[in-house]
Amino acid sequence: MNTSCASARMPRLTAVCTFALVLLGLGRPTSALGDSRWTSWWDTNREATIAHWADVTPGRSYAGWANSVMGRGRSFLPPTRLSPGERRRATEALYGVLSKTNEITLRTRMTYAIARVAPEDMHTKVRELLERLLSDMSANVRVSATFALGILGDPEATDTLVGIALDDARARISLRQSIASNAVRGHAVMALGMLNSPAIIDELLPILELDDTDDAYVQRCIVFALGMLEGELAIRAREVLLDKLENLPRDRAVAGMIPIALGKLGHREAMPAVLEVLGNTKAEREMRQSAAVAMSRLTSLYDEEAIEELFDNVKTAAEGPQRWYSLMSIALIGARTRRPAQPFDHEDLEKRLIEEMVNPSHEEHGPWAAMALAVYGIDHEVFRPLAIEAVGPAYKKEKDPDDKGAYAIALGLLGAREYGKQIFADLDDLSDGAFRGSAALALGMLAYEPAREWMLKRALDKSATAGERIRLFRGLALMGDRGTTKAILGEWKTSGDAARRSSLASGLARMRNPRALERLIAMIVDDGATQPREEAASALGLHSDRSNPRFHELLTQDVNPGLGVPANLVYMGY
Repeated sequence: MNTSCASARMPRLTAVCTFALVLLGLGRPTSALGDSRWTSWWDTNREATIAHWADVTPGRSYAGWANSVMGRGRSFLPPTRLSPGERRRATEALYGVLSKTNEITLRTRMTYAIARVAPEDMHTKVRELLERLLSDMSANVRVSATFALGILGDPEATDTLVGIALDDARARISLRQSIASNAVRGHAVMALGMLNSPAIIDELLPILELDDTDDAYVQRCIVFALGMLEGELAIRAREVLLDKLENLPRDRAVAGMIPIALGKLGHREAMPAVLEVLGNTKAEREMRQSAAVAMSRLTSLYDEEAIEELFDNVKTAAEGPQRWYSLMSIALIGARTRRPAQPFDHEDLEKRLIEEMVNPSHEEHGPWAAMALAVYGIDHEVFRPLAIEAVGPAYKKEKDPDDKGAYAIALGLLGAREYGKQIFADLDDLSDGAFRGSAALALGMLAYEPAREWMLKRALDKSATAGERIRLFRGLALMGDRGTTKAILGEWKTSGDAARRSSLASGLARMRNPRALERLIAMIVDDGATQPREEAASALGLHSDRSNPRFHELLTQDVNPGLGVPANLVYMGY
């Protein structure tokens, strides 16, 4: 791609381009190896970022549905076009196994899958099964069954979930325990958040007043769940959270969750209070880091004071995460603000983001600046060539595989097809697993066809690890199916190794092609090994259009990774 400043571009971009080239001549310090932890942000925002990328990038499709239209605000998972009958067959298969299996991990995985795939006319049957599993001998199954009630979305489960969250006598009887564990109670709270239940405000708030540290996990879930509420409940939740910001809970993690919840609600009225936390050098680090994350939802480029405070944090904050999250918030704010924006306009923002990329204020900022340029560039197509000019040289020079992976993903998001050949060569040459995963994603986003055959061959190679295989399948899915599902099914027929069948099922989950439905159902019912059946169950759950887009929006996107997401997503296929 010719990245020179063409005369057809807007005059102001010529100035930005010249500025970028000058900075590129300055070079940048070498990134501190392993210090940036950029993956902490990427792992929690990956699905939402790819969703948005697919939404705004012309001609993009996912998992084999060419020219699919992705509505803004929806999950990037494409509609699987499962008919009610197909969903019913899948639900019946899962129900049959769940009713009789003694395998703990299989029951855990299947509770999530059945909640996602069940058609509405089977909700009562599935809810009653999940409620029976609340008294399962396994703590993991009790936790997954509790949260699955929220995934299912049946309001008839509300009373049961409230009882568990409150740990009342009725709940103890249903759980067959003298006391409900905090893990089960916390997930009951999160399930109520998925149901948009007023009980979170009307019945659970007294738990926040308890000083016993044993209640801290449940309190954290309550605060987070307040940020999940919608409509009139959201307004009430905002007032509760602003009050708690003035009267902080004793536990630092609980207090740190308050700005995140306010950010999730997205009410501009909360911005001044969160901005005050961001600028308060005496506040706990969890609070300031969360405030940096939350600002991305609460403000726009029109709030010059807020933008300047975030940039000041990028340069001067003592804690790395506070600087990194401030940088990502700036990019997201710029992406969400339409042109023009005064007094802090896009030209100034672009200059400062490029400067942080090529001449970072801290040596470990390189990967974060690259991701910031990419996230901003998704929504501002005219800026992408300038961002590529900044990120591309950094990719070529980078020796650390982890940071090089960040630059690869940024180039993928920016549509830098001229780097496809280089990334593909590095994918083949570098054996580092983390880089290969990032490179596979980048090549998928670039739709770099010359890499397809190699990626598929390697994904099906018996020597590939399960983790490598999954990453390659994710990249192939971003390219579009074009025979990948057929190849997986062919390998499955001849595979006698349970671990390999399991990773092939994971591949099908990423491809999300309905052609695999019958095989997945058969695998759940007939395969003699547990691990492949677990992966097949997850694949069925991900295939369903019951897949709730609020998962990514409410449970993972725009959170403080240092606090963790208070929901057990391990077995949900993410």
